[in-house]
Amino acid sequence: MKRVVQIFVNDTRLDLFDDENIDYTSKIQDVRDIKMVFSDFTQTFTVPASDTNNKVFKHFYKTNITGGFFDARKKVDAEIFINHASFKRGKVFLNGVNMKMKKPSSYEIVFYSNLIKLKDLIGDDELESLSYLNNYDHPYTAEKVSSGLQDGNNENSQADSIIYPLITSKKRLFYNSSGSLGFQDNFDGNIYHNSSSPDTNRGLVYTDLKPAIKVLHIIEAIESKYSISFTRDVTGSTNNFFSSTAFSNLYMWLSRNKDNINEYSTGSSEEKFTLTFSDFISPTNTIDNVSHSSGVFSITTDGTSTQNYDFTVTNKTVSNASKDYTIKITNVDTGNVVASNRVKGANQSVGFLINNNNIGTTNLKVSISSSTAISVNPEVRVLFNTGTDDDATDVSETYTRSGATSLITNIDILEHIPKMKVIDFLGGLFKMFNLTAFFVDDRSNTAEFDKIKVQTLDTFYTSATSNPSGGTIDITDFIDIRQHRVDVSLPFNEIDLKYQEPKTLLAEEHSERFNKIFGDAEFKLEEVFPDEIDRGTKYEIQLPFEHMKFERLIDLGDANLAATEIQVGYSAKGDFRFVEGIDTDGDGVIDVGDKPSKGDYEPVLTKPLLFYGINKTSITTKINYNSDGSSGTDNLGLTKYFRPSNTNEEGSNEASPLETGTTTSTVENKLVDSGQNFTSTLAVGDVVKNTTDNTTTLVKTVDSDTQLSLQSNIFTSGEGYKIFRPPAHTINFDNEVDEYQLIDYNGTTNSLYKKFYKTYVESVFNKAKRIYKYKAYLPASFMIQFKLNDQLKIQDKVYRINSINTNLTTGEASLELLNLTSDEQL
Repeated sequence: MKRVVQIFVNDTRLDLFDDENIDYTSKIQDVRDIKMVFSDFTQTFTVPASDTNNKVFKHFYKTNITGGFFDARKKVDAEIFINHASFKRGKVFLNGVNMKMKKPSSYEIVFYSNLIKLKDLIGDDELESLSYLNNYDHPYTAEKVSSGLQDGNNENSQADSIIYPLITSKKRLFYNSSGSLGFQDNFDGNIYHNSSSPDTNRGLVYTDLKPAIKVLHIIEAIESKYSISFTRDVTGSTNNFFSSTAFSNLYMWLSRNKDNINEYSTGSSEEKFTLTFSDFISPTNTIDNVSHSSGVFSITTDGTSTQNYDFTVTNKTVSNASKDYTIKITNVDTGNVVASNRVKGANQSVGFLINNNNIGTTNLKVSISSSTAISVNPEVRVLFNTGTDDDATDVSETYTRSGATSLITNIDILEHIPKMKVIDFLGGLFKMFNLTAFFVDDRSNTAEFDKIKVQTLDTFYTSATSNPSGGTIDITDFIDIRQHRVDVSLPFNEIDLKYQEPKTLLAEEHSERFNKIFGDAEFKLEEVFPDEIDRGTKYEIQLPFEHMKFERLIDLGDANLAATEIQVGYSAKGDFRFVEGIDTDGDGVIDVGDKPSKGDYEPVLTKPLLFYGINKTSITTKINYNSDGSSGTDNLGLTKYFRPSNTNEEGSNEASPLETGTTTSTVENKLVDSGQNFTSTLAVGDVVKNTTDNTTTLVKTVDSDTQLSLQSNIFTSGEGYKIFRPPAHTINFDNEVDEYQLIDYNGTTNSLYKKFYKTYVESVFNKAKRIYKYKAYLPASFMIQFKLNDQLKIQDKVYRINSINTNLTTGEASLELLNLTSDEQL
């Protein structure tokens, strides 16, 4: 029986042709295109140019209408009903009008799902357009960077929203506790902290670091700008990806320039970075009629003599001698710049002469501006000229500061977030974690209605049990049994999962040493299924992000090269560059007034970088940290920091196992220890090592407090064991050695492929898999109820939906289904 199909546009029901066929295609993931996301869509159809429809589309064909016309450049809200029940909500786009005899005959429209709307909303906008991120702007000070490094900063009242991870762009960090290092060998990047004799001339300074923002807050900024909502629930949930542990401590490094922040360049001659100085230290002896308060110098003249005042500003230090900057002296009362000088390098000056032939007070302030966020340290010298030829009678006073200061005083997130399109950022996340998204149309789901639900593909399919159908719908009665087609499901034989080509030093060294790019994966399916696959093409998924290999520092001063508790990232490459240090007093020791040697590489601007931030506390190999890098300033031995990591948590290793002991009996494929309490400490997937013969396996199930089921039989009674756990998530596509734990967990790290791709890919390429193509006549009740993760049953076989194309008017449908094995069925 022909059903009633209704289309509402802006709450007005359109008139339809009696014989109009409205085809609708639904799919969530195609086995031929596993990187496809945001895929639910429909085809074009036509509606008559009736009075009702002319009103809806406001006589679009009349170009002389100038007010209140229908803007065909924009999609409008729409909803499809089948037999008066809501089927799908989305947008309608007007393609055009068919004219006959100069009169409108029909309108050609396209119905789009709300996910297509998302792509249209975002367009080519870049991350720097997300103004919500201004909520995470913060002062750029030694104190703010220090707290962000050690504890994380709760900007916008969000825990650890901004951190300063131990990733440097210029300074090569290393750790050497030797007390016999030669002066030129003790580079400024040595972060060893000697508690008994702290070194204030080397180690980490706040300008070495750049901030990172939690990726969740970028998602929130997207929601704010485009008035959309992604589903979330309690932290740690697997039902909504943006609440999961795989995402909760994922950060983006805020680096748009290869240099340090205090050398950030606008890329133009515009002197965007300006700092007015208010922290001059007044000298003990001052000149009469000259005073200073909060950066304002007041000089009073009485007009009674030929005496004058020479006001000179000299910048004593600059962090980059090749960059231009302008020293300015400004009259506070008039706002006029009375003297300026555009210069390069240190010890550059500008002066202003105040004659004593007027009565009054001149108020001056000092500023420095540059197109580069250099660090500078000006001082002010006021010379009182007595009006005689004898310079000895002149009097001067000098106002100094405590140390160098960056011209950047505030971190504007939008100026530091990497150049990247919003849609590329979202698409990158979806490809990275094999996510899928769909718009929640079910009004009975009050918590998630009208939101975009984001899940991993595996979770999407397993969560079908929560559907109204219970996860499986028997459609045997609706199938045209006269004929169907069975195709192979094998479109390709190799899958490459990769990041952007790495530019950093350690990643390049990894490629040269192992002939493989760190973190990338290449899966040749004929190796997974030997003697089963000999055809297909290569399929590539490439993320828009770069991947960094981190380094756990070893103590180069220790005879055994012991590992420290410090892991760093280094955004540099190229050849080693040595700059000789200056031993001012020739004592062979770095002390006050000396400049340590430098041993660095060329900084490099990476593609947008994602990583996990792990707050590492109570470390014993302390980090030598100087608050502003100035000689004589406070020196700290940090015992905590935010560790950049490719894993979401620390995990454990053989040196710090979860459990250790000796087996008390022999049972095949079991580990039995009558004195243990396994249920409180262990989980499926933990690594088990037989310390007697050095064989390893994995925990299959935790049977009881005293017994484990193992994936292989490696124990007899009386053998020793250690059990440890890999981190729950890593953002390497392939199995790699954990940079911090320095092990690969017997090849069982929880890589992106293993956690998010393996189940689906290996299912598709199972030799028993086929694509079945059926014709069916689907009732309206099915169309309204089914979800794309429902499994469909036809007689004794169960299938997963690859795509469904349905004529909404007649119910005639073409089904493309993938058969499921018994262990895949719900």
